[in-house]
Amino acid sequence: MFRLKENISPEDLGFEKKSFDYVRYIVGDDGIKKTGFTIYMGSPYIRYSKTAYLSDGQLKVIYDWVKNDYIEWVDD
Repeated sequence: MFRLKENISPEDLGFEKKSFDYVRYIVGDDGIKKTGFTIYMGSPYIRYSKTAYLSDGQLKVIYDWVKNDYIEWVDD
């Protein structure tokens, strides 16, 4: 499971506020914008959409976040 590191806000990672939660959209090859990640209110954990359609885009985003030291892996 992925978690935001301290002092990193969802907005730093491109998340947008949607109601009480934060969402990060990914645009697929067909140009359609879909929810790729969600952070629920009060949680530091990043939930990801389990859709094969988005997996390549999600992996690229996760790679960039890890490279820039924004997130960490947590075994629960």
